[in-house]
Amino acid sequence: MTFHNNECEQTSSCDLKEFTIKVYKARSKYGSAPFSYNVMMEGYYETKSLDTLTDFAIVQFIKGALVETGRTSDFTRFGIRKFFGKKWQPFHHPEWQIDSLDEDPIYASFIHEGVYYRHGAYQLNPKRQSILFEDVEEMFYLNHKPTTPRLYFSDLPTGSSVSKSLIRESELEFRTCIYKTKNIPQDIGPDDVDFAEPIQCFEWEGKFPYNPETGQISQ
Repeated sequence: MTFHNNECEQTSSCDLKEFTIKVYKARSKYGSAPFSYNVMMEGYYETKSLDTLTDFAIVQFIKGALVETGRTSDFTRFGIRKFFGKKWQPFHHPEWQIDSLDEDPIYASFIHEGVYYRHGAYQLNPKRQSILFEDVEEMFYLNHKPTTPRLYFSDLPTGSSVSKSLIRESELEFRTCIYKTKNIPQDIGPDDVDFAEPIQCFEWEGKFPYNPETGQISQ
């Protein structure tokens, strides 16, 4: 999915050239662990110059849940995640919320010792086709100066799997949007989804339900 900012005058965003995301579905297995069914996303945005690279930023929204059900014992619970700076939070978003690990709503922001690096965890991608599938050293904006006006980001949400003792089901929806950085407040909470008008959004999902008749995850 690619957005070319051809009508930029309408949003006063003509320094932004392009915004792209790619979404992949995969079945993976590590060692003796059960197969996991996942969705993966990677994307980038590009501006007209290095000087305007941080004038834009991504905010991602999430809806849905990661549900865990016992097979050898009787329980159903939500998975856990880090959310808005708090660890061990229920992986449960019944309504749309801002999807951020730290207290800054910008996706891929980085906070260290109370200092906000709003683009700190965005990646550079010199001469690479993918930041997900190529085994090379990660280069983060926090530590490296870009030579081209393009920043990359990715997401690998927890997927669905079935083991002898546990069923894990991912039922997640995502909305990945680009804004002007100056329009993204740092002091809002996860429910403040209408803080500004985005320039462009893309929607994608990671839904892999368990089929009790087959005992398998539905792809």
